[in-house]
Amino acid sequence: MAIKCKRIIDGKTYNTETATHLAGWDDDDGPFQWGHHLYQTRFGAFFLYAWGGPEEGEEISPYTPEQARKWLEKYQYVDLIEKLFGKMPEAGSGETKFTLRMPDSLRDRLADRAKANNQSLNAWIVRCLESCAAESVSGAGNGEQRDIPPMANMVGNDFEFQLGRNRALRGRGWRGLIALGLLLITCATGSIWIASPIRATIVSLIGNH
Repeated sequence: MAIKCKRIIDGKTYNTETATHLAGWDDDDGPFQWGHHLYQTRFGAFFLYAWGGPEEGEEISPYTPEQARKWLEKYQYVDLIEKLFGKMPEAGSGETKFTLRMPDSLRDRLADRAKANNQSLNAWIVRCLESCAAESVSGAGNGEQRDIPPMANMVGNDFEFQLGRNRALRGRGWRGLIALGLLLITCATGSIWIASPIRATIVSLIGNH
């Protein structure tokens, strides 16, 4: 049976009919019937739909990506975790988590490219950054120039993603954040070629490893 539930929470709409059902179950054993279902909206937000229990009601709870990942981990949806959040690092390996502020329009463009490659946004951004970081200054020999739009006064959302074990992108503090910003803008254009002055700046910021 299709689940039909719509709520408005903090000015945002959560609708099971327009969102994608990711995982969940219904349980009719025991004294109460109940169910939990995880959804993702068309714009990437997660929410949990719960029904039944002692009060026999319906409830929608917005989830952060971290809460969604932990919920999926709790019930061992391994393939779905890696599809949504990228391959998890092996135990004992290092990873770094960055929060980067970007305009909504840029995030949407990145999300479209990730979807076209059948990857999660996190996994696609990390692969894009790794490809850009692997390019040397001498690789930009075609002379192609790209204008980088000014970043001042941009309004957007914080986007958090994991960089895994790539040393060239980890452990650089503010230098790493600047390099990530330049690389993300370049990746959003659909090309890994970067104008020589910009490429030289990125390489000097992240270093060669």
